[in-house]
Amino acid sequence: MAYPKGVYHFIYDNWSGDTLPPLPAPSCKLALDSRQLRVSMDAIKVSGLDQKDAVSQDSVPLRIRLEERAINAKPSINFTDAGTPENTSHTLRPNNAGAVGSRQRQGGLGVRQRRNQQTDVYFGPSSSSDGSRSIALGTASSGNPVLTLDLNAHYVRTTAAPIQPGAFAATATFVVSYP
Repeated sequence: MAYPKGVYHFIYDNWSGDTLPPLPAPSCKLALDSRQLRVSMDAIKVSGLDQKDAVSQDSVPLRIRLEERAINAKPSINFTDAGTPENTSHTLRPNNAGAVGSRQRQGGLGVRQRRNQQTDVYFGPSSSSDGSRSIALGTASSGNPVLTLDLNAHYVRTTAAPIQPGAFAATATFVVSYP
């Protein structure tokens, strides 16, 4: 009988010894197109963001895809603000935000990632003891070893002061872990 990848079948009828053989460790693989995602966001009319923490209605979708998940793998994902690694908020800051001598032209905007168009993704180091920053991605079924995490990137106003026009870049990294 053929078993799906990641499902292991052991026959114990002829086993001799004191202990059972160890089960293979669960595994999963990040899809090649999910390893480095570039998201370009269109220009925005800031009049639609009339107060601090206002989030744009328009968004850009992005997808992270895990393939070849073992049946017992329970992956989770954690996002970090690469430009400001100590950031533990739900707003991705522009690269070099607040750095002395920064040439950043724009001021007053950030990026917010959301799941299901409403649940904010929080940033923080992957070693953080705060488990709320990790997103559990579920478990695989034998019929579907693929899992996707769909997110949307929105602009967010980060200040009550006037927004300074200009372009900016923001970078997030993510770590996928599984037991």
